[in-house]
Amino acid sequence: MAPVAARERLLTPRFLLVVASGLSYFMAVGMLTSQLFATGWKPPMQIKMKAADGKTDIYGMLFRPTNFDPSKKYPVVENIYTGPQSAYVPKTFAAYRNQQQAIAELGFIAVFVDGRGTALRSRAFRAFAYHNLGFGPGGDDHITVFKQMAAKYPYMDLTRVGVWGHSAGGYDSTHAILTHPEFYKVAVSSAGCHDNRMDKATWNEQWMGWPVDKHYEEVSNYTLAPHLEGWLAPETRQHLVKPEGDALDGALQLARAETAVLAVGA
Repeated sequence: MAPVAARERLLTPRFLLVVASGLSYFMAVGMLTSQLFATGWKPPMQIKMKAADGKTDIYGMLFRPTNFDPSKKYPVVENIYTGPQSAYVPKTFAAYRNQQQAIAELGFIAVFVDGRGTALRSRAFRAFAYHNLGFGPGGDDHITVFKQMAAKYPYMDLTRVGVWGHSAGGYDSTHAILTHPEFYKVAVSSAGCHDNRMDKATWNEQWMGWPVDKHYEEVSNYTLAPHLEGWLAPETRQHLVKPEGDALDGALQLARAETAVLAVGA
């Protein structure tokens, strides 16, 4: 990986494509980026920490609000997606990557991490997800990285950590709060595939294997629902209004599991 200074240059706009009268022009935007920085905007910080094994390098991205004050303590929000088909921490600037920055502007430190189990590294790095999809295999990596970051950046308040994700990330965020309630206090899950036995076989069976065995049961969020301690904003509300295929069945199954837990505890 390139030196930090070189990587940070990749996280700011380098050129602008202007279309006028059917012609395209590339225009240098040095003055435009200077105006951007003048507003107080800061490019996200690329981070490099160690995995839970103490030796594997883990890379991530940290976003701060425009009015960032290093003397303050900020709650932390993780955007998570751990699908082993790719890697997700941005490598270059793109204006459409606005979710993390938008969350940071609300007064948070927003973080994205590629733990073990994601792709574009070594075979061993990716195989960490086999039989153990989602936050499960790399969960300890994420938490370990957060603790290292907080030691280096004391403005991160790890007593207030939330996590959110969509699709496989929706599974991840729910799985995170079910398996690590001592760390994650709030989770938001959108269109989560909470049980790999109910989602599309073309994706899940690549990583979970065949036949369906105990591993599917062990990593299912339905199985783990009794462990819910923090505050989970289930996607059930969203999908009852706008169903998205198997996600509706998954949301209802998780809601039933949570309801059963509440009934027992009442």
